[in-house]
Amino acid sequence: MKFKSVNLLLNGYCNNKCNMCYIWKNKERANLPLEEIINLFSHKEFSEVEDISLSGGEPLMIDGISNIIGTIIDRNPKLEMAFLNTNGTYPIRTRIVCEEQAKRVPQFYVSVSLEGPRDLNKKIRGIDTYDLAIKTLKEVKSLGIQNIKTIISTTLQRENGTIENLEYLLDLAEKVRSTLTFRFVEISTTYYQNEGTTPGTVPKETKLEILNFATKNIPNDKFLRVQKEFVETGQIPIMLDQKGNLLCKAGDLFCFVKYDSNIYPCLYSTRIIGTTSTGVNTSITDLGDKEPCPCCTECHIYPMLNYLK
Repeated sequence: MKFKSVNLLLNGYCNNKCNMCYIWKNKERANLPLEEIINLFSHKEFSEVEDISLSGGEPLMIDGISNIIGTIIDRNPKLEMAFLNTNGTYPIRTRIVCEEQAKRVPQFYVSVSLEGPRDLNKKIRGIDTYDLAIKTLKEVKSLGIQNIKTIISTTLQRENGTIENLEYLLDLAEKVRSTLTFRFVEISTTYYQNEGTTPGTVPKETKLEILNFATKNIPNDKFLRVQKEFVETGQIPIMLDQKGNLLCKAGDLFCFVKYDSNIYPCLYSTRIIGTTSTGVNTSITDLGDKEPCPCCTECHIYPMLNYLK
């Protein structure tokens, strides 16, 4: 086992109060310590990582975040892609991170959360982040660094899961020279900590309308096509073998590492397969028995699309 993709949750606190994620309710300001990050990437199963997604909480709230990202890059010589996921409320700090670290990775992505127009975004995220999020996107673009790409990232729920909202976001993405990605709201005890509290999901008929619209307007997005097939059939061909058995490579091709130093197969799993100190010490032979499989999230689908042979 040698991971190609790692989803790294750097901290467990946030300055937003989103209605679909309750990380902000954590009372302790827990970070993944730098020494544990170094330990993590000293294990052989992490020696061939090619893409890393950095998130929180809000990772830009961490003191010394640029140096932490620099250390992660140093420890992963085969790194091809780094994703910095932010709610956009630290535009200058984001700019500094990009200035100091982005050129050290072939592809550096800044993914900024926005849920719709100002009032709708404020309703979902709990505070008004709209202007700061737009400023973050513009600050990054103003650097003119060729290997940086910006993304508007949206979680669709009953409040904002409409074609009208998607049209708005697509238009906004074009204006700020970014791409758009979205997924539908889900429950994750391990990541979002929103079990039993998530807002209304988007009805299947509406999901299909949204995905039909999105795949026409963003035709090259492989993830959207997978989402559409998943909503239509409840299955994802790339995650099934010829006999229809689950073929997801969580805990093998990719994994989720949380700020509590525990390693999980994916962000929907509650089982711990190792720690940053010990590395992975459990092989998974029964994936799906303890996880809500299959799922359809970028950090799970893209590793299967990019690295599954």
